[in-house]
Amino acid sequence: MRHWFMQEDKIKHIILSFIITIVFYHYLDLLVASIVSLIIGTIKEVIDKYYYKSGFCWQDMKANCIGIILACIVVLANNFQ
Repeated sequence: MRHWFMQEDKIKHIILSFIITIVFYHYLDLLVASIVSLIIGTIKEVIDKYYYKSGFCWQDMKANCIGIILACIVVLANNFQ
């Protein structure tokens, strides 16, 4: 059995949260960009729960957080060079 974060859906969440955070970082502070990315991910899960009836998935939210954290690491590492 694969780990939860190796599922295709979770990888998409990681990548999209990473991209959203990096894109918003070009216009906002890193903390604000991270919060915006988290809010977007949360809205997507709420829509899944009430519109698609597939439910709010905490595993998806974990994957979103991983993407945001990875984006923060990349930005901070780039700033220290």
